[in-house]
Amino acid sequence: MECDDCPIQVEHVTTLGETDGPGALYLEPTSIVRDSRGWYYVAAPDVDSGAIHIYDERGEYLRRLGDETGGQDRYRTASLLRVFAGDTLHVFDPPSGPVTVVAPDQQVVRRWEGLPATEDVSLRLDAGYVVNDRSPSAPNVAFQVFSNLGEPMSSFGLLDDDSPRGQRPMRRARSLASGDANGIWSVHKHFRIVIERWNSDGTREFEMRHPAPWLSVTGVWEGDNGLLWIVGQAPDPQWTEGFGEPEWLEGQFVFPVEDRERLFDGVIDVVDRRKGESVAWQRLKEFGPFLTVIEPGLIGARRQEEDGVWLVEVVRVGLR
Repeated sequence: MECDDCPIQVEHVTTLGETDGPGALYLEPTSIVRDSRGWYYVAAPDVDSGAIHIYDERGEYLRRLGDETGGQDRYRTASLLRVFAGDTLHVFDPPSGPVTVVAPDQQVVRRWEGLPATEDVSLRLDAGYVVNDRSPSAPNVAFQVFSNLGEPMSSFGLLDDDSPRGQRPMRRARSLASGDANGIWSVHKHFRIVIERWNSDGTREFEMRHPAPWLSVTGVWEGDNGLLWIVGQAPDPQWTEGFGEPEWLEGQFVFPVEDRERLFDGVIDVVDRRKGESVAWQRLKEFGPFLTVIEPGLIGARRQEEDGVWLVEVVRVGLR
C-alpha cells in the first residue's frame, strides 16, 4: 500500500488461503500464528476438512496439522492457537476442551484437559498459561494461571467493581498479548476501553483508559519507545450503507446487515503510553475490518470472496 501522507506504513507480505483445493479456508479463520521458520498456522474450525492449515513463509499451502500422523480429526474444533518456546504450537479447543502441544515436526508432545472457558491465552514466565477465565462460576478475578501440565497455580487481577455476578464474565473479556520477558498486556471493554500491563507476579503496573469508547479492540502489542499498537474496528464513516432495507419483524423494524465490510473499517491506533495520547491513527479500508494480530508488527486481514471462501492478507505495519 502506497500512501505518502499516511502516518503508518503498511506493506503487503503474502496471502494465505486458496480459492479451491485443500488449502482453501471455507470457514472464517479464528486464530493465526507464525513460528520462527515463517510458517503460518491458521485455525478455521471445520468438522469436514480439519481445522488447522499450515502455509510456508511465502503463503504456499503445505498441509493440515495432523495429516502426516493421522491425527487431524482432533483439531477440527480448535479455535485458538499460540506459538511458545521452541516453536511448539499450542492448540486450544473451546470451551473447557483439551490443550494439545505440538512440536515443530508435527508430533504431539502432550495433551491435557481442564482449561476453563476462555477467549485468550498468554504465556507466563514459568512456562505456564495465563488464562482469561470467562466462565460464570469463576472466582472474582480476571486471570487464572495454570502450569504447562494443566495444574492450577494462582490467579490475579481482582475485579474491584460492584458488577452483578451475571455481568462479571463481561468484565473478564480481555485480549492478551505477551509484552516482554517481565509481563503481559491486556485490553478489555466494559463501558470503556482499558489497557493494562501486568508484571510477572500478577501486579498491575500500568492502566490507561482509551479515549475512544466506540473502538472495538482485537489485539495489542508494545513497540519501541513506549508505544502501544492497538488494532481493532471502528464504524465506517458511511456505515449506514452496510444495512439493507428495513423489515418488520416481531412487532418492530429491523435493519438486516447486507455488507459487514461496509459497516466497519479496520483501524490501527499507536499510543504513547507515557503520555496517554495517540501519536498515529489510520484506517485500513482496503484490507477490510477483520484484523488479527499474528505477531508484533504483523497483521492478518480476513476477507471473504464472493464464492464464500476466506483469504487472509498478511501485512507488516510500522511508523513512517
